[in-house]
Amino acid sequence: MQGYTLSEAAQGRGPQVTDLLSRIISCRPLNRDQSLFEIPLWLPDGRSTAVRITLPSSFPQAQPSIAVTSPLRHANVKASGHLSFPSLDFWDPQSSKLADIVEEACTMLSSPPDGDWQLISAASGSSNPSSLHQRDSQSAQQQPPHIQQRPTSRSASPAKQQQQTGTATKSAQDFAELASLSNEELAALLLDDAKYRSLVSNILSRSSATQVQDSVRKGIIDMANSNLEKEQLISEVKNHIAIVRSSEYAAAKEQFDSRLQRQSAALAKLKPDVLIAKLAKASREADDEAEALYDEHIAGSTTIEHFIASYCKKKTVAHARNLKSTAALQTLR
Repeated sequence: MQGYTLSEAAQGRGPQVTDLLSRIISCRPLNRDQSLFEIPLWLPDGRSTAVRITLPSSFPQAQPSIAVTSPLRHANVKASGHLSFPSLDFWDPQSSKLADIVEEACTMLSSPPDGDWQLISAASGSSNPSSLHQRDSQSAQQQPPHIQQRPTSRSASPAKQQQQTGTATKSAQDFAELASLSNEELAALLLDDAKYRSLVSNILSRSSATQVQDSVRKGIIDMANSNLEKEQLISEVKNHIAIVRSSEYAAAKEQFDSRLQRQSAALAKLKPDVLIAKLAKASREADDEAEALYDEHIAGSTTIEHFIASYCKKKTVAHARNLKSTAALQTLR
């Protein structure tokens, strides 16, 4: 790998990518530099997943990475979701073909060996990953990618096997178009998007899905007709609301505004700072009256007895108001 340049990698990369896209029609690139690809895949148990191919910058000198996007128990799938099998693990930049390895991976995932797929540890045969891969390779030679009937567990009871067989027979009767096709025709059908869509459309036209669709459409139409019948009632309610707004609402709003003004005026007089200001003013007024009595007594206008009684009374009132004002200020703080 020493002395290998990026331009040489690009020259070897292009033919590999072109071959992959031309041979596997469902393969689509996920980014502009075509280093990430994804292929939708149906598993034998009816679930759908996707095979994701990642090409490093030095591909094809560096080995590609193949993984599944959904959790899957399989002899050739690691816990991280990445695949491991000989043709991928022993990648040869000169002789390995990306399309061949991707097809082998798809066949391996969609065609379980001898019906064992999810419960690998429960198989009666060898649990060695290499032996399981050999069985996968033999199955891949017998059937094309993505075409495989749903596996039946070895440990299933006779009653369960009979139930599964009956289900498979019923499915074959329901989908007579598929039962009449060979494996090669099914594989070709999966590669032709127009034919595939036409077949699915024909099957759905005879299935209960069409009846359900018609029932939903009828329900929507009935609901729309019911809403149209209520249009007159809705118009009457709108007119009543307009009348209320133009007559009763205006009078109620005027009364509400008047009471709100009265409330605001009352609260303005009872605010703590207003009350404290009034107490301070009253205290000053009482103190001023006491000083005026003192001036009158000095001028000889009042007797000593009258001066003492009046002066003490005014000072007591001024002192009491001053104490109340100070206490109110401390409370607010």
